[in-house]
Amino acid sequence: MASALPVSPLPHDGYIDAVVQALAYAELEATGYRTSATEQLGEDGRPVLSALIEWDSSNPLVGDRFGRPHGFVLTWTLATGWQFAQRREDGGTHCPDSLPLIIAAAPVAVAAALARNLGRPWWTGFQDPAVRAAVEQWPL
Repeated sequence: MASALPVSPLPHDGYIDAVVQALAYAELEATGYRTSATEQLGEDGRPVLSALIEWDSSNPLVGDRFGRPHGFVLTWTLATGWQFAQRREDGGTHCPDSLPLIIAAAPVAVAAALARNLGRPWWTGFQDPAVRAAVEQWPL
């Protein structure tokens, strides 16, 4: 019987690549990332697509001073959407927190949500007083 796994590239590779680029633009550059598809089929009869974006102990965003001594991960699946979890000392993760986003949120929205979760500005240009004043003119 033939495997139901899609061939490479996976259908969500471009989306995850765009998220990783948005994270880098927001100065949240990841240590690494990967996409995958499982042989186990989801409720829709298709392989379960997922992604893992990680920041390990070599990353400048990780460390005791940030309250993330062992790193953290950002995960995505079509079933759960975007979730954030801190790494434990043993390499596992603590219970993940869902980011308040739709399943296929815009890459810049993913970067902004993670930045908020980490207590960082998501766009460094927003710190410029002229930019901040212009943005604050828009009703939200």
